[in-house]
Amino acid sequence: MSTTAASMSGVGGLSAARARTLRELFTAPAMIVGVSILGVGLLAFFHEFLTRQAKFSIERPQDWGHSFLVPVISGYLLWREREALMSSRARVFWPGLMPLVLGLVCYPFMLLGIKNHMFAGASMLLAIFGTVLLLAGPSVMRVAFLPIAYLAFGVTISEQVMIAMTTRLQSVAASGGVLTINILGKFYGVFADDTFFADRMGQTMTIVTPKGVQVPLEIAAACAGMRMVVAFAALAGAVALIQCRHWWQRTALLLLAIPVAVFMNVLRVAVLGLASMKNPNFAAGDVHMMIGTVILIPGFGLFMLIVWMLNRAVTDEDEKRASRPVLLEGLGWRSMRRPAFVLSSALLVGAAIGLQAIVSVGGFYMTKKAITPDTSEGAGGILLQGLPVKTMSWERQGSDSVMTKENLEELGTSNQVSRWYVKPSATKEGKPTAVELHGAYYTGMIDTVPHVPERCMVGAGWQLKTTWPDVKVPLKMERWRPKKDVAAELMGKVMEAPLLNQYGAVVRWMPMPIGAEDLRLRVSEFGGPNGQKLFSGYVFIANGGLSTTAEGVRLLAFNLTDDYAYYLKVQFNSARASSPEELAAQAGMLLDELFPDLMRCVPDWTKVVSGEYPSDNPRRARTDAPAPVK
Repeated sequence: MSTTAASMSGVGGLSAARARTLRELFTAPAMIVGVSILGVGLLAFFHEFLTRQAKFSIERPQDWGHSFLVPVISGYLLWREREALMSSRARVFWPGLMPLVLGLVCYPFMLLGIKNHMFAGASMLLAIFGTVLLLAGPSVMRVAFLPIAYLAFGVTISEQVMIAMTTRLQSVAASGGVLTINILGKFYGVFADDTFFADRMGQTMTIVTPKGVQVPLEIAAACAGMRMVVAFAALAGAVALIQCRHWWQRTALLLLAIPVAVFMNVLRVAVLGLASMKNPNFAAGDVHMMIGTVILIPGFGLFMLIVWMLNRAVTDEDEKRASRPVLLEGLGWRSMRRPAFVLSSALLVGAAIGLQAIVSVGGFYMTKKAITPDTSEGAGGILLQGLPVKTMSWERQGSDSVMTKENLEELGTSNQVSRWYVKPSATKEGKPTAVELHGAYYTGMIDTVPHVPERCMVGAGWQLKTTWPDVKVPLKMERWRPKKDVAAELMGKVMEAPLLNQYGAVVRWMPMPIGAEDLRLRVSEFGGPNGQKLFSGYVFIANGGLSTTAEGVRLLAFNLTDDYAYYLKVQFNSARASSPEELAAQAGMLLDELFPDLMRCVPDWTKVVSGEYPSDNPRRARTDAPAPVK
């Protein structure tokens, strides 16, 4: 083999000598053992976060499926910089101990305290950063920083942030889609006798075809653009790190990710609108998802065009890499006896063992089991759609609202109901009392945030005017009584109310949530696009208790000592109420007859605590399980 050929043979264009050195680096026994020890420690300590993230990505691939690709891209970025890495001198850098310890301390607090998945992921990245900085030093970190930072794109963003951004992007997508269709319609009218156009009311876009047919298209939250922002930000980050050489170019490309995502999402909404004129079913289901995926291709092309323009703005001379491979220096077996490696390994392994011990001794359940009401014969449990359509004083008006597949996916549950109840007896204005009841049941959740009117109604085009945090609901409780056959820890806390049929006869007694005698709603007033007014109030029933806030749901349904978790959102809407107190009064009149039925839609928490339900309840097998008090 000639000298030229020998120099070209190697790994990825490296010289034979450099390739040999690279192989020596990754096959050195000390390197393999050392990295394995640190890797096992990191995986053992952060396994709960990694498990949840994988479940997020599997259950919602349209949102977070790209998370599985992020470590691969990060690894490629590190491999691409192998020349710079080989020319870096590894050394112990003790200030790196600070971010490592901070990450290890913050993670249990984020996991067991405020229970925030996004911040737990940030703690893991901080620990990884600190470990590399401590053991390899600033020279290696200059090369590894961006690949490590890119891992942040694989962490699911907190749902509070997601929803807050979604409501704004949803309005942009709807307005932009209408404008785009109307412009195309005008061009179409130049060459044809007919034209088409679109109009918007709230977040519903109506397309009028050339034949005069009206096709409604709801700009659901799934089309709001937040999903595309996350995907495009990850895509922009990868392109920026791979194709751009200067920090300002990378920053510019990342900042452009949001407007590019919004622009492409406007284009997607317009395409969906045009497709719906051909077939209304094209705006939903698999075709809807396919269009959303295909739109990433021109988005990638747009990013590459931006990169080309940024690179044309400057002329770089080839950067010369140091030819001396120094990374291998000091990476032998002796390095594993250094205090920095021993301390970092002990911290990771010890923290993993300590965290597991805390969880075990504390009886904490990090992963909540799903639980549903007991619908077996004789148990009395029902789904929300099974709520009675008629009570002694109320009856359903019309049919239950039917949600599209996309809206159900965004709601996150199929066990839901939206139904109008009317009380025929006239009010002082001569109109019957009408209240819309919306219920949605959730279980087996991960770090979820309930859908509430302050976000969903605003996303639907309504304007939030005022919110009253806790409005008392007047209830008739003359026939309520304390429930006696409960576990000792619930004794004196649970009331039970009679379940009545439409003729007023008692069918059974149902346990009420703790604190039901002081039931309150969080009420908001909204203004509609055409001057309408709507009062909306809600409360959550979660793990046998009540809350009017998402934070309260976390404290109830995600209690660390509870092995099961559920919550039921109960929402009341009224266009005829004139004040929050009037809405609460209308909700109270409906609950006087429907509250026990609503409790049939959730598990009997008194039986869950005592271990009687469900059949695989771990409390059943515990010798210390609290026995029901008769």
